[in-house]
Amino acid sequence: MFDDSMTTRYAVFLEPTGGLRDFLVDAKSRVEATLPGQTYCAHPPHSTLIHGAYERVSAWRGALCAGVKSRDSFQLVCSDMQVFYDDVLAGGGHTVAVRADRDPALAELQRVVANVLARHKIADPSAGAADWQGPMRASVDQYGFPFVGEHWIPHFTIASLKTDRDHPLLNDLLATSVRFAMIVDKVSVWSINDDEHEHLFDTPLS
Repeated sequence: MFDDSMTTRYAVFLEPTGGLRDFLVDAKSRVEATLPGQTYCAHPPHSTLIHGAYERVSAWRGALCAGVKSRDSFQLVCSDMQVFYDDVLAGGGHTVAVRADRDPALAELQRVVANVLARHKIADPSAGAADWQGPMRASVDQYGFPFVGEHWIPHFTIASLKTDRDHPLLNDLLATSVRFAMIVDKVSVWSINDDEHEHLFDTPLS
């Protein structure tokens, strides 16, 4: 059970709907059946707007809900696969995902969310700010998360595969033709402890 009196790590997610969600769930199942226990595979399907160590949720829930409510709902399109080879954040695996097309409304939604949480970030040695450079270092320093801004690559992760780059499953996933559209009309807030994800609440866009 989540204890709001404790400091923890939080994330704000976009959760996929419709065909995109079905595809991600099926792809995660394929990975688990072929290569059990891969990093991120057991995580709920999502795209991360921000993730870091922040004050207890009661300190910023109202401001977050108001900020998100100030943005209009919009359509998000996903039309390609994405891979981050040798992903340091995933322990060196090849992180395969569905890439979301860049959209000004999505970038603005992330900015609104990040600006709220920036006022409540706490010291987090695990963020490894000293290891980041350029805009990622600046983003960690300001927001507690390295991927806020133009360098962010929005995506819905399937899993990170610790395999050779030419593994048949990895190549098969990357060769998949995808085209999904979903309406972004809410974000969800989660508490995170390693691989454990606890859904706290949803908050709607206008």
